[in-house]
Amino acid sequence: MQETFQAGVRDFSAAKYDVAAGEFMDVVHYYPLDDLSGSAEFYLGEISYHRQDYADAVKSYNAVLEGFSGSPKAPVAQLHKGFSLLQMNKKDAGIHELRLLVQRHPQTPEAAQARTKLTALGVKIAGK
Repeated sequence: MQETFQAGVRDFSAAKYDVAAGEFMDVVHYYPLDDLSGSAEFYLGEISYHRQDYADAVKSYNAVLEGFSGSPKAPVAQLHKGFSLLQMNKKDAGIHELRLLVQRHPQTPEAAQARTKLTALGVKIAGK
């Protein structure tokens, strides 16, 4: 499993998204409860995000946030989920996700990006 996951990361980094997606799907399918499955879901979301398939990206990011909330990938998954929702013209939902990110992970670089985006959208951020 570790080898399959690492191959997926290598292929993702090389922009071989079709190959990487297959490798990550294998990890998710055969090892659904393993922490690496959460990271594989994250990368599946990133592949969809890069392809501008925002609805599919949101599904993968939700899998990370709901099944692997303690994952180190959770803050970036939530950030990209918010950005995906905004791209889908679901402004209220996108703003909600970005605000949640700032609340849950306030000291992360992803929270800083969320604050920047919220400010650009003219949204007031609690605690500022």
